[in-house]
Amino acid sequence: MEQPELKISSIYKNTGLFADYFLSEKLPSERVWQSTLANEKTKEVFEQIKSLYEIKKTLLPSFNEAQTENEFIRPALDLLGFSYIVQTPTRALGRSLTPDYALFADENIKDKAYSEVRENNYSSALAIADAKYWERPLDKKLRDSRDTLTNQNPTFQIASYLIATKVKWAILTNGRFWRLYSREYSQTMGEYFEVDLVKILESNNLEDFLYFYLFFRKEAFQVVPAESLLDQMVRESIEYGARLQEDLKKEIFEKIFIYFAKGFTDWRKSNGVTETETPETLKEIFDNTLILLYRLLFILYAESRDLLPVKERSGYYTKSLAKVKKR
Repeated sequence: MEQPELKISSIYKNTGLFADYFLSEKLPSERVWQSTLANEKTKEVFEQIKSLYEIKKTLLPSFNEAQTENEFIRPALDLLGFSYIVQTPTRALGRSLTPDYALFADENIKDKAYSEVRENNYSSALAIADAKYWERPLDKKLRDSRDTLTNQNPTFQIASYLIATKVKWAILTNGRFWRLYSREYSQTMGEYFEVDLVKILESNNLEDFLYFYLFFRKEAFQVVPAESLLDQMVRESIEYGARLQEDLKKEIFEKIFIYFAKGFTDWRKSNGVTETETPETLKEIFDNTLILLYRLLFILYAESRDLLPVKERSGYYTKSLAKVKKR
């Protein structure tokens, strides 16, 4: 099976929550993608969020956390279909915690949930959410006057909230970047799906908008009938990734491995080695081909997960495998 070329998107970042090939290749052909794209409501929500951003965009960079929430994040949550309780209490490891939002399917469920969340019962919540001021870094602790309540690392905060509430999904946003975390599917909090909402809105492309709307709207979290859309996408990602892994394994050891090994034998010939290969030299070639292959795979994986500084265009990137691959 010929491997599809992975489309590198600048509008979203996936760090292992879903399979990259599923997001770029398979999802756009799925029925849910096509039906959502054709739905008039999708276009209406796109235009409303875009209008909200256009009206507020010159003010957003100066807003503190509360202002960002009031002027942009809550209106966006409304457009995504959620009802919500703000500043919900919970406890974990003996500490009192306060997620910004518990998200619900409708007002009736939300009203009934007020008494439940006081008892740390979030069973009727679709997700929890935490909001930060506009473009605040989501992976580091800061000291900034715009952090009205805490200067903790937002990723550590959302992890604590997921553990304490036992809710399956969480949204973390600074208005521009929207992240999706999972308590059930993430082995570490380094695994998430993130969209750049500003790039999506400025692209003026409805299909780009689906990478936000399909993943963050209320319907993505609702269990209908046996699993939510997000659960389904994780499951299909795992299945799709497993099939690709088997195909890739076959491709590597039937074609690429032989190609690399031939490079070693050709080098020996070009450097004057004329004797026939012995079992010892063949084993040496085999072992070194394997070492080379695994080192390349390791570096490619690390670069794809931003574990190496591939974004430093004048530094590491100039000699990276990412640049070779792109070329």
